[in-house]
Amino acid sequence: MKFKKIYLIFSLFIACSSNAQIAGTLDLSFGTGGEVIKSINTGLDVGYGVKVLSNGSYLTAGTTYSSSTGNDFFCTKFLSNGMVDVAFGINGIFKNDI
Repeated sequence: MKFKKIYLIFSLFIACSSNAQIAGTLDLSFGTGGEVIKSINTGLDVGYGVKVLSNGSYLTAGTTYSSSTGNDFFCTKFLSNGMVDVAFGINGIFKNDI
């Protein structure tokens, strides 16, 4: 079976932030056009949660598939502008085989 690359798309609306947008609109200064797309592996990536931290950065968590290790847990950290925080894990990603 051939796996298609599926990208995780994260768009956040932070109501308590001073940069909050009108409900239902994207903050176009966040990521690229208001969206963040990050592929974890060449297989299926599924995000299950997002945690916004007090400094405006955020963590995402989910599962990813790799042909070499099978299913893996992942956690990524992004800065408040949507860029990957490369100081976290390995280039912004922590993975663990499950």
